[in-house]
Amino acid sequence: MAHIYGISLNGYGTGSQGFLTHYCQTVVTVSSPTALTITSATSMNLISAIDSQYKTDRFPPLPPLRSVQADFIFVIDQSKDLYALDFATIKNFLTTFVMMWDSNNIGINGSQIAVVSYNSQGILMPSSFALNSYTNGQDLATAIGNLPYVSSIQEDSDIAKAIQYVNSYTLSAAQGRRWWKPAFVTFIGVAQNLTKPLDQSQIDMLNANSQTFAFDYFEYPTTFQYLAQITGNIDLVERISDFDFSKPGVQNYLAFVEYIWRDWSNSNSKRR
Repeated sequence: MAHIYGISLNGYGTGSQGFLTHYCQTVVTVSSPTALTITSATSMNLISAIDSQYKTDRFPPLPPLRSVQADFIFVIDQSKDLYALDFATIKNFLTTFVMMWDSNNIGINGSQIAVVSYNSQGILMPSSFALNSYTNGQDLATAIGNLPYVSSIQEDSDIAKAIQYVNSYTLSAAQGRRWWKPAFVTFIGVAQNLTKPLDQSQIDMLNANSQTFAFDYFEYPTTFQYLAQITGNIDLVERISDFDFSKPGVQNYLAFVEYIWRDWSNSNSKRR
C-alpha cells in the first residue's frame, strides 16, 4: 500500500478542486522553496504525518474481542489448593469472558469454548465439556455456571495427562476443533507439584497446534516454572490472585488474544 503526500507552494493545487488535495492524503504548504528546511514547522508536520501513518500500518489497532472467531480451551487445575470459592471465581471469569460475545456469535460460525478440568487422578469429566457442546452464549454460560467443584486431597496434579488429553481429544475435529480458525489453550495452574513429569513432545505438539497462555493462580514459583515450560515464554504466564478484568493480568491475556486474531485475520485475508 502506497501513501501519497504533497507539498504546495503558497497553496497551489489545494482547495476542494486542487489536484494535490485530490491525490494526496496529507498536504502541507510553504511560502517559498527556501522555507522548506528540516526544522521548519511544515517539515515537522509532514514528518509527523508520515510517522503516524507508519505506526498505524506497522502496528494497527487491535480488533475488539467480540470480533474474534476462535476455539478457546480452558484447562483448569482442581487439585487440593483450589477451594470451592476459587473455582467459583474461575467460573465467573469464564462466564464474563463468554458474555463479551453476542450469544449468536458463539458456535460453529463464531467462537467456541471448551473446559478441561483435571487433578492428580486425571481428567474430571463432569467438570469438562467439548468445543462443540454448546452453540449459543446463553447455554454456554449456563453450562459454565453448572460445572461442579471437585475437591481433592492430593496437592499434586497431572497436568501432563491434561496436555495429552487436549492434544488427543479436545483439539480433534470430533470435539469441534476447526482447523481453519486459531485455537487458544489457556491453563489455570494451582498445584506446586506434578503427578508425572511433563512430556516435552506433547508440549511441542500442543504449541504447534494452538496458542498457549497460562495463569499462575496462587503465584507459586514452581507453578510458574512448569507453566512457563508449557507456554515456552515467561511473558505468556500471568501471576494472578483474582480474575479482575480491570487488572493487568486479565488485560494482558485479552490483548494477547486480540493480537493473535489480528495477525491471523490479516494473513488469511492476504491469501484470499
